[in-house]
Amino acid sequence: MKPVTSSLLDAFGADYEASAERRIATLALSKSELNSVAFSSKGANAMRQKFSVEVPALDFDELTEPSAGESSETIRARVNAARAVQRARYGDDTTATNAHMGPRALAQFCTLSPECEQLMHQAFDAMALTARSYDRILRVARTIADLNGAETIALTHLAEAIQYRTYDFSVAEP
Repeated sequence: MKPVTSSLLDAFGADYEASAERRIATLALSKSELNSVAFSSKGANAMRQKFSVEVPALDFDELTEPSAGESSETIRARVNAARAVQRARYGDDTTATNAHMGPRALAQFCTLSPECEQLMHQAFDAMALTARSYDRILRVARTIADLNGAETIALTHLAEAIQYRTYDFSVAEP
């Protein structure tokens, strides 16, 4: 795995240094949802667009102590709230979620602050990103912002999205 640059760690701040459990996010699909994605006409592409998160190894004491992380119900409520925000944002548009945003929606709902633009510029140059990967990072950052209840994409949201993309590159098949 490629090391995370210090600028990304600085962007995460103290929250990033918190326990490993707080850094793990799990998106769960029911069996029927997974089958509908896998067998839809877009299934092959949808299945390739997964993100991987490296989880640091736990020692025995961490593994056996009771979890202080978020409960499934809390995470479910956050995901449902983010979905409601997305439904309200896109209204009658054919866009159902951030993953389906087109160029106009990206320009309208994924505006970056100057600090975010600078970080994206650094990532674009360092990782040799394409226009497609740039758009993907914006979509993921918008989703992270929605999950955190933020109206705009903050530096931490963008840094997290870039970090997921960095990990994708490090495990990509040749």
